[in-house]
Amino acid sequence: MKKHLFILIILNLTFMLSALNGFSKLLPDKSGDYLYYRDFSFSRESYIGILYYDDSSIQIRYFAPEQKSQKLPEKEISILISINPNSQNMELTGELVMSTIIPESSDVDIVNYLHDILYEFSSRRIKEKDISYSNDSFSSKKAFTKIGHNSPQDFKQFGGQVSIIYDDIIPLFNIKSIYSEKDELILACCTFGRLRDNADSSFDNFKGFNYDSVANNKTTAISATSKKTTYTTATHQTITLDENWTQSMENLWLLENESIITITEIPTLSQDIAVNNALIFRKLLESAIGSYTNILECEVTGLSKNKIFKFNQISYQPNTENWIRNKRIITKNGTNFYYFTLTVFENSYRNNKAYYDSIFDSYKIK
Repeated sequence: MKKHLFILIILNLTFMLSALNGFSKLLPDKSGDYLYYRDFSFSRESYIGILYYDDSSIQIRYFAPEQKSQKLPEKEISILISINPNSQNMELTGELVMSTIIPESSDVDIVNYLHDILYEFSSRRIKEKDISYSNDSFSSKKAFTKIGHNSPQDFKQFGGQVSIIYDDIIPLFNIKSIYSEKDELILACCTFGRLRDNADSSFDNFKGFNYDSVANNKTTAISATSKKTTYTTATHQTITLDENWTQSMENLWLLENESIITITEIPTLSQDIAVNNALIFRKLLESAIGSYTNILECEVTGLSKNKIFKFNQISYQPNTENWIRNKRIITKNGTNFYYFTLTVFENSYRNNKAYYDSIFDSYKIK
């Protein structure tokens, strides 16, 4: 099986700015922004995707993977929707159903549900207005899906009283997750990204996550060598590595085809501190072409006052059925951030966790 490791080093921000109707956001929407929610309100594994084209058109997609044990075939319903860009509310002006809809079936109910999702998410985001929260929240041990602005609401489509978690990092309606009154996860953003060009089919190709593929990919144990070298970059960041690693560039090291280490610096993207931090955090969690970050498995910890944040996340590459582990540290350096990342195949990480974690912990700033 062919393997590919993806590294995010350059943060590309050259996209058309725009916005959804009726509310302002810390990070404006950009053409090609998309996200998927895992919707636990369905009896089968289900996902709701929303793709933003511009002020007057969006696409919404329902996808449920095949479930052989329950004899359920794959199901997909996709709708291209036009909206009134001058309305202060979500006003649909037309639609094109791009899937085959079977009359007198659950398909009709799903189409109506997708309409409701757009109306509800829009109206609730408009009413919420300010969703800011302190980055100090990242220091807590709670799940990433619970970190954000918590808004208790009545939401009859989801059974009554719920808590909606808003976060500027999440694009479009900023809704990260919805929890029931019993603290059960009803709906959560599971991945998001941005289409790079007209040929990018990442939104339409998303079909969920195959967790079984981690166990299917075997790997060998890694033995640390006694000789170690401490490398120092031009930005005064250091890493200590044994002889298993090969330095490919001044700030890049390889462990055969299993792992990559990159050390660099992220420049300031905005003079507004809140905007700058949100931009960087969103980019670090964003999916890439052929690789979907699993937001449900993300861990982000750190304190604004200490100016250090740690990211622990995994991404799924459906074409190769590989899972990738990314462990990152960003540290505030004046107006910039120091940036360290360890990228490794998930099966290799699980089988050699102590080895990789010791390398991760050896990272320092002089």
